Amino acid sequence: MPNYFYKVRDTLGTVQEGTIEANSERDAAIALRDRGYFITAITEEKTKGLKKEISLFSTQKGGKVNLKELALFSRGIATMLEAGVPLIAALESMGKQVSNKSFVHIIEELTGKIERGYSFSQAISEYPKVFNRVFVGMVQSGEAGGNLDWALGRLSDYLEWEKDLRDKVQSAMYYPIILVVAMIAASFFMVYFVFPQFLLLFESFSLELPTITKVFLGVIKFMNANWYFVYG
Repeated sequence: MPNYFYKVRDTLGTVQEGTIEANSERDAAIALRDRGYFITAITEEKTKGLKKEISLFSTQKGGKVNLKELALFSRGIATMLEAGVPLIAALESMGKQVSNKSFVHIIEELTGKIERGYSFSQAISEYPKVFNRVFVGMVQSGEAGGNLDWALGRLSDYLEWEKDLRDKVQSAMYYPIILVVAMIAASFFMVYFVFPQFLLLFESFSLELPTITKVFLGVIKFMNANWYFVYG
């Protein structure tokens, strides 16, 4: 039976080191967790004195994962769990369906952590840039109540709603900009293409124009002559 050198933190956050005898790395991790330790690393001690260190802290604590990808991930895991598929198998399946390489890497690491004895909530809590406190809290509640599939389904609903809301807010922000640009374009067309035709028409008449009309025509002439000041 191989020995494993470990580094852990206790409930007070104190770092402790030692060795433990176990059949596998997973068994060693489970035994340490049963003692209330938070595992940071396990090293398998080889007979020739060589060590194979397996870090349980990811080198990549998060990546660019958008709301749509996270919602699809949650929905996919929830659907498979509801159908009776084990969590590890569900994660492996989702890892093959995701196109975001950064997210694929995270899913692979989550799978490895769960195989070593982590709960799903413990595993995802190490990626705060991807899984926020609300997500982790919902997963913890689902695990405690034995309805993880339901919790992930509700998370997917929430993420889809949040994405839809953000899209609507973004569209609402763009609308005034589009409206202003359209108004400027319309005024430019009227001032430099339509009104000059009226100006020529009025000047061809030998009639005394009303004062307000003269002022309006004067403004049009000024804008045509100084367009770079008006739209510059």
